[in-house]
This record gives sequence, structure tokens and C-alpha cells, in this order.
Amino acid sequence: MSQASKLVGVHPNTIRRWEKQGKIKSTRVGVRKDRRFDKNTLLQQALNIKVVDGKEESYQEYVTYLKKLIKKAIKKNPVQSLYTILHVTGMHYGHWDPTEELNDFFADFSELLKEASQKPDSHKREYRIALVMYCHALEMALPWDTLANTLRVVAGKEYVVNPYFRLARRKKGIIFDSIPPSVKVKIRDVLTPLAREAGEEALTKHIDKFFNDKIRNAFYHSDYCITNDEFRYKDGVIWTSIPLEKLDSLITRCFAFYEAFFYILNWSKLFMGAVKTYHKWPNYEVFEVLKNNKKEAYGFQVHFSNGQVAKFSREPEKVETMNLHFEKDGSINFFAGNLDKLRKAWMIDGKPFKDPFGS
Repeated sequence: MSQASKLVGVHPNTIRRWEKQGKIKSTRVGVRKDRRFDKNTLLQQALNIKVVDGKEESYQEYVTYLKKLIKKAIKKNPVQSLYTILHVTGMHYGHWDPTEELNDFFADFSELLKEASQKPDSHKREYRIALVMYCHALEMALPWDTLANTLRVVAGKEYVVNPYFRLARRKKGIIFDSIPPSVKVKIRDVLTPLAREAGEEALTKHIDKFFNDKIRNAFYHSDYCITNDEFRYKDGVIWTSIPLEKLDSLITRCFAFYEAFFYILNWSKLFMGAVKTYHKWPNYEVFEVLKNNKKEAYGFQVHFSNGQVAKFSREPEKVETMNLHFEKDGSINFFAGNLDKLRKAWMIDGKPFKDPFGS
């Protein structure tokens, strides 16, 4: 393992992670089942994935920061943090969950990038594919929603289903349709003020290292040229350029950030899955964390003393809600059913709740 890591210039833990993710292959030999790598194959595989995987130091930097941030939010308000981690929304059935689609997208384009790198004269082709991934990554709603709500929780606010709702512009003459804000506006008008309020200005500094709206805009509008050593684009009415080395850094850091984000999102579900299942609320509700066979939190239920249950769950094949609604500000509330039948007792399914931990 140490020889393989030195060969491709990464930490041994990176080799383990790449192998676990199926990005590199090894064979097992001997009684101890030690890993063995073919030198030429490993070098080729590492060369293909480094662009997507990001520099190890960037990835670790983002993982460290994001884990610290989500822990801070959980400590501040574990319930609102669970809403954030689960990305509580309305009900959907049959592949309506974009969180699953995002993983498929990166897997597909990583394969395209790998194939492109193996073809002759692939220099510009690799950059174009990488820029498609870069721009698409920046436009993903889930990470920006999650970051905004995490900052809201740290700042002592509640989770909201759409933290950027006030920025949307209504289309002229159309009542129920609007134009969502750009990522630049989301960062400037929501994330940056929230980060300042939460004492987490470090987040915007991390984002500044990979977010470049001028590059994104130029590429999306095909207003650019790629040479052997520069990315040339129009900045307003003036043509300018950046060295490809700087573009490499932007793309690499972007991929490292998103890889870290999705790792922390999965880690957060495991973290919340490790807490106790049932929690007594002051007004005689019982809050239940729903966990799958991987011990991940995938939803929650609120049991009322009149037998009513409110539920949210997010699974690959469906997003299910029951007796859940959003207030005008986007915060979560529940239908408690017949209020006259509420009792001053913690109940589940009409039976007194007995907490196994005695709390």
C-alpha cells in the first residue's frame, strides 16, 4: 500500500478510498490477503482520476471544515439539522430525487473524462468535458440549499424548504412561475450574510477558491477559446485569459469540494443514525429517527398523544411525507389532528411510550 501511494503521489488512505469506490483495482495475495497493484495499470488509473478526485490536500481541507460545520449545527439544534441533512421537501415517487441523479451524473462524466484522456490529441477535449462537469456542479441546488440551511441552524434559525425563495424573480404576466436566482446571487445575497451571522466566514473563503462565475458564464455561452496554455474568454466586452494551470486549480478544487460535500452528507446520515431512536418533546410528542439497515438516518416520525403521526422519509425510490406542511416562511410544521384528543402523556400507537433509556 505504501509503495503504491508513493508511486502515484497520494496518501495511503487515498489509495484505500479509491479502491473502495471502485476507481482502482488490486489483487489479493497470501494468507493475509495483502493488496497488490500492477504498476502500469495503477499509474494509468491514477492519472485518469486525479482530475476528478481532486488534490488530496484540498479534499481533506474541505472534509475537515464541512464536518466541523455540520457538527456545530447538530450541537446547536439536532432536529433542525436532521431536516437539513435529509433535505426535507414535498412527496415524490419514482426517481424524482435529484440527490440520486447527482451521483449518477458524476459517475457518467467521470467515465467520459477517462475515455477522453486515453485518446490521442485529447488535451482540449478533456478540458471541455471537465468544464461541463465544473459548470454543472456549480449549478446543483442541493449543496447550496444544504449549506444555507446549515448556516441558518448555526445562526439559531429554523430550516426552510427554499432558503433562496425571496431572490426568485416572478415572470411578467405569469402568476405561478418565477426565475430562480443565479449561484452568484445565492452566494452574494444569502450565503455570505448567513456565514457572517453564523461566524463562519471561512465557508465563503473556501468557496472563493473554486467558484468563478466569469468562467462559468463564458463556457455556458460558448464565449471562450482554449489554446495549448490558456483559457481565453470575454469579460464583459473585453477579451481576457487565465493560464490553464489556474483553470486546473479551479476545476480540481471544485471537484474536491463536491466530493467532500457528498461524503459529509453521507457521514451526517450515519452520525444522526447513531443517536438514540426516540426523543420526548415538551408538549408530549415523541420524535422518532427512522434508520435503515445501514444504520443511516433516512427520515423521522412525530407521534402525537392522540394517535396522529407526522412523517418524512427520503429513499432512492421515493420521498414520502405525511401530515407535514410548510409555513409561509418555508419552515416545517405538522398536522396534529384532533387537538381535543391530545393528552398529557407520551404515546406511540395509542400506547404509553416507555423510553428504554429512561429519559
